[in-house]
Amino acid sequence: KIDITPKADVFSLGIIFHQLLTGELPKSSDSKFPYMGIAIGRGIRIELSGKLPIEYADIIKRMISLEPQQRPDALVVFNSLKSINPLNLSYRR
Repeated sequence: KIDITPKADVFSLGIIFHQLLTGELPKSSDSKFPYMGIAIGRGIRIELSGKLPIEYADIIKRMISLEPQQRPDALVVFNSLKSINPLNLSYRR
């Protein structure tokens, strides 16, 4: 049995943020399961795009953790995002 909690919403919001910031969905870490939904259902980790600004990577990585108890709550997400200056972002090279 899987309990649906607000942490499921945090996960979904992390996916949305990733797509908004990179133009793409995060990918499965296992090429045998290219569809994110199937990978998640099998307990396979999701990887962030290299296009994601560094400032957002940590919070989004935590938001899409497979373990719900590892995900931040909405207030932590809000405060993390509030502290980021979107006009001064860093990108991996």
